[in-house]
Amino acid sequence: INPGIPSTPAGVTVTNTTPQITENNTYLGSTIVLDSAPVGTVTISITSGDLTEITIGSPTLTFDSTNWSTPQAIIQTAIEDYEVDGNQTTGVSYTISSTNTSDVVHGKFGNIATQVLDSGRDLFTIGGGTPTVAEGGSDNTTYTFVLDDAPSGSVTVTLTSTDTNEVIIG
Repeated sequence: INPGIPSTPAGVTVTNTTPQITENNTYLGSTIVLDSAPVGTVTISITSGDLTEITIGSPTLTFDSTNWSTPQAIIQTAIEDYEVDGNQTTGVSYTISSTNTSDVVHGKFGNIATQVLDSGRDLFTIGGGTPTVAEGGSDNTTYTFVLDDAPSGSVTVTLTSTDTNEVIIG
């Protein structure tokens, strides 16, 4: 299944197969329902193609002869990654099984193409300018790190150099 292209198998109806969710939000607008009453108990297992973008609130939905025509929400939460990385499309796939293998939906699978809209939020902002250091010199400029959101606990910032032959932080 191509995660960017939604697909729905015969025997089920899925609403909103291309939802858009802004990071740090939960979406209940996609639903799934059976098209006819099953003989057995039908289980739909839902998985995210990228847990760093989307998590699934109820990864298992169950239908039987009493609730087959009642749509159930596919609960998706877009993860805030505190990275301005543009919008991302993530496949949310589902597989269907039944306790009675003669049910038309048994063994079927499908896909939702969820677009995660970037919130545009970074984790922190650095202030103080851009350092320019001459070969063999030093820079005593003061830099500030400002968190863009209130933390839930202590925050430690560790500075490292990607090339200690060129820059030493200390």
